Amino acid sequence: MMKRTLTLILVIFSFSIYILPSTVSLFPGEHLWYDLEQSGTGVPCVKCHADIYDELNNSAYHKIWGDPNKADSQDCYTCHTINQSITYADADIGVTGKEAHAASTINCGYCHFNSSIASAMGTIVAGGFGKSDLTGDTGEVEAHREFLESAMLDDPVYGSNLLEKENEACIACHSAVPVKIHFAHREKLSFRAEKNSKGLWNHPSFGSSGYVNTTVWGNAMGSGGFYNNSTTKKAWGDATWP
Repeated sequence: MMKRTLTLILVIFSFSIYILPSTVSLFPGEHLWYDLEQSGTGVPCVKCHADIYDELNNSAYHKIWGDPNKADSQDCYTCHTINQSITYADADIGVTGKEAHAASTINCGYCHFNSSIASAMGTIVAGGFGKSDLTGDTGEVEAHREFLESAMLDDPVYGSNLLEKENEACIACHSAVPVKIHFAHREKLSFRAEKNSKGLWNHPSFGSSGYVNTTVWGNAMGSGGFYNNSTTKKAWGDATWP
């Protein structure tokens, strides 16, 4: 009886060598926690966002807040936890998150339309749209003002809710994201030509009519081309549509 009992114990022990590690821990490393309470450390963003890290590391901007020679998590934290109206979790000072835990999406204008934040972050104000707090910033003759304002509407009918506020416009112009734009240009210019009693010509009633539909596209390298009414094509550089 004793021999059978010992044999059974040995069998159970042998099985436990293979079974228990799987039942206690599914992945190796899942009980090795990152240190969140030491300033300057934390969850390494590149672990999950390696594609974004690669873009940022090859970018000319937005990578000055940590290691000056490369992008790192400190650059991510600086932009994505800067909103002062949001309480983020911060183990370093013992704060629990409220509106957000680790990060939030941020609109470009949060820093670039606010001179005090821009100065503190070592960047510039995007004046000339009438959106910043700079004196004299009216934006009244800026050709792209309506483009920016449409993005800021965050409305799927009259603007865009694809990204935060003005970000669609900022990213379209300032980043390597490919763009495709459908323009509806006026086809004809019309006006009257009248000669007055002194023999001088006046040209009242300028107007326009008809439309020419043009699709303009540009790739990540900055090359572009266009189609007119879907029949003709002209391209510059290596401008194949991705």
